[in-house]
Amino acid sequence: MKVPRLVLVTVAGFGTASPGESQEVVDLPASDEPLQAAPGEVLYTIGGLDAEPWESFTLIEGLVFDAEGRLHLLDGERVAVVTSAGEFSHEVGGVGSGPGEFEFPTAFTVLRDGTVVVYDAVHGAFSLFSPSGHFLRRTGWADGGSNTLFAISDIRPSGPSVITGRPVSAIELVPGADPVVTMNPIERLVLSGPEVRREPLVGHRQVGIQAVRPSPLVFTPEVLAVPLPDGGAVYVDSTTYELGLASPSGSVVRVLRRPFSPRRVTEDIKAAWKVSRRELATDMLGDLGFEELGVDAGVVDEVFDALEFHDEIPVIRALRVDWDGYVWVEHSGELMTAEGMTGGPIDILRVEAGYVGTLPAGSAMPAACGPSGLVAFLELDEYEVPTVVVKRSVYPRW
Repeated sequence: MKVPRLVLVTVAGFGTASPGESQEVVDLPASDEPLQAAPGEVLYTIGGLDAEPWESFTLIEGLVFDAEGRLHLLDGERVAVVTSAGEFSHEVGGVGSGPGEFEFPTAFTVLRDGTVVVYDAVHGAFSLFSPSGHFLRRTGWADGGSNTLFAISDIRPSGPSVITGRPVSAIELVPGADPVVTMNPIERLVLSGPEVRREPLVGHRQVGIQAVRPSPLVFTPEVLAVPLPDGGAVYVDSTTYELGLASPSGSVVRVLRRPFSPRRVTEDIKAAWKVSRRELATDMLGDLGFEELGVDAGVVDEVFDALEFHDEIPVIRALRVDWDGYVWVEHSGELMTAEGMTGGPIDILRVEAGYVGTLPAGSAMPAACGPSGLVAFLELDEYEVPTVVVKRSVYPRW
């Protein structure tokens, strides 16, 4: 295994470091140290075409393990809870506007004590449930009665609180004017009181007012953040391979980087992406084509022609932190499919020690990691029916 080279410099653009404050930069090796995945022991499989009614999933938008190894799945307007043996335990929530009900849940997680947290965009509030599924309370924003909407698509447990896995977008609706969109810092959201208490954890390159567009640029780099066991976080906020490590107090104490350059977005890549979107739309429509829905093909062409693209494809596609504190960094792949760009190799890192090794392209990125080496993978069949496969020790302990 190659030992990372450590260099002390000041890195502009990262976090809340004050001018002149030094940050430790870890230059990770340029060449890969190959790692191989073990087959892993399949513990159970749920979902699929022949599923029982409780596991007839339609659109799984999140998977989270709790400390007991139970798997929680956000599927539409419900959270299904599965025991460590793969058996149905109970459901959390349901459709509606009353206490403990959801109208449009967009993010959820499970705290280490088993508390289930679900954010509902229509209610503009977090609903909290006990480990057994009993509704506890609903916690909203302090300024929830104003014209500000908070778009949340990802939250992760950080002790008794949550952090924003993708920073909150605050959308201010001004009558007679275009909405004003503000990208907030990566935040710690404390949900212990009647109102959400927002604690900025660390800034990022995209903090501030965003230009209002009909749709975001294709390949725009996302800000991705995952919490660390000590209450800090590791995050990426650009197209390059640079990971910022934030301490629990919010200062950026370390930057991990590898010398990989983003790929330029060529005309061929743009054309391939548009073809992939058409294929995806066609698959979703099934027998109902554009013409059957009364949509003129020329209008569809105009929509695709009007798309704008970022000039680079981000090097990093996804981040995970498992329960042993290893950081999983998935590269963007080389192939275009109907669902978009595939995933590439997966780096395994330790924030305090640097680079461990790389799993080859084609290795599956877990949809969720749990205690004692539990991992869950989300698979879709040719009809887009989801299946969840739960394994143990699919990868050796690094």
